Amino acid sequence: MNTQQQRRPIGEKLIFFMLLLGLFFSTPILRAQAQTRSPKIYACVLSTKNYIVGFKNPPSGLFVSADTGATFHHMGWENIRCFGFAMHPKQIGKTFFLASGNGVFRTEDGGQHWRILTDWHETEIQEVLVNPRNPRKIVIGTPYGIFRSEDGGQTWQLSNSGLQTIDNQFVSALAMDRTNPDHLLLGSESGIFESTDGGKSWTPRGLKGKPVLDLKQDPFQAALFYAGTDDFGIFRSFDGGKSWRAAGGKLGHKSVYVVTPDPTTKGTVYAGTFEFGVYKSTDFGKHWRQGSRGLTNKTVHALAVFPGRPNLIFAGTAGGGIFRSRNGGNTWQFAGLPNAEVWDIQIW
Repeated sequence: MNTQQQRRPIGEKLIFFMLLLGLFFSTPILRAQAQTRSPKIYACVLSTKNYIVGFKNPPSGLFVSADTGATFHHMGWENIRCFGFAMHPKQIGKTFFLASGNGVFRTEDGGQHWRILTDWHETEIQEVLVNPRNPRKIVIGTPYGIFRSEDGGQTWQLSNSGLQTIDNQFVSALAMDRTNPDHLLLGSESGIFESTDGGKSWTPRGLKGKPVLDLKQDPFQAALFYAGTDDFGIFRSFDGGKSWRAAGGKLGHKSVYVVTPDPTTKGTVYAGTFEFGVYKSTDFGKHWRQGSRGLTNKTVHALAVFPGRPNLIFAGTAGGGIFRSRNGGNTWQFAGLPNAEVWDIQIW
């Protein structure tokens, strides 16, 4: 009896030690599996024709690839005009907010079912942003200005305070500061505006008279923002969007649809242009060189860099589908979605 009482704690200690040992070895394995899980590529497609000779065009809407662009599969409604999307930060791959010609659509099951969140007042949605700290807060940009929701899209409020003219209210680009979600930048048909209250009010910040097509924040310098414009190239801000200066170089008089910083390589930035393909900078946008060999369609609306593989880049074109580069944008090969007009590519 005494012997059993003495051995019992030893057995319990042994079991506890074995559990700790298993946890010690299994945790890195689980973490490694999570880290090595391949991200998915999502593309917003707006097809202009259903058929051309020899091809059947893909339906419009949101597409996904789980094999680094080898194949793309449609998600949900087929004939929706899709310009961009945002992801719920805590429901990656499940909850999407789609910016479309008919309004904002949401899916909570990875695209199996969709629900429209907006009324007939909110159409032709160009951009949609979701607050990562409070996903119930949503901001959308339209040709009629800014609309905000604080209840997950159930109700919307027009927020054009400071956007005085029709050109100011035509929203073509939105960016959210990753360090402060209430700090927003807006690109319009006539300049850039800033909000520090989550989009309730707006202050002009320059580039008056210049149509702004895209706005992006640098992943390494939070105060650095890039703006792509129509016919005026790229501008940079080093003070969080309060002032802007031309990047110059070979992009000085070109239309830039998209500016995409490399999320893993400091200083590397890509630009997609109208009829001149892709340009690359390795010094935060100060100097640029063209890399478009293999692009049969050189009007590029969307660019994305694959996480952890900085040489793997995807370009969405205006009617030529998606192209892929495996050497950092030097050369390109067709990847998929023939004849599709691709407006947005994101990798999650």
